[in-house]
Amino acid sequence: MLAGEPALPEALAELAAARVDEMDADTVNRELSIARKAIGWWQRQSRPTERFPPRASCTATTGF
Repeated sequence: MLAGEPALPEALAELAAARVDEMDADTVNRELSIARKAIGWWQRQSRPTERFPPRASCTATTGF
């Protein structure tokens, strides 16, 4: 990660918390699911995703 850049998990947690205030939990969960799938797709396409290492639980169960 770049110097001064917030850690990705914390940044995503802040964004999700802000969205929960605006939307219901199902909408936020759907958006997070879309983001996870997009990151997995980018990784399979050899896109630069060094900040998004694959999660063991996701790769084991869904292939993403």
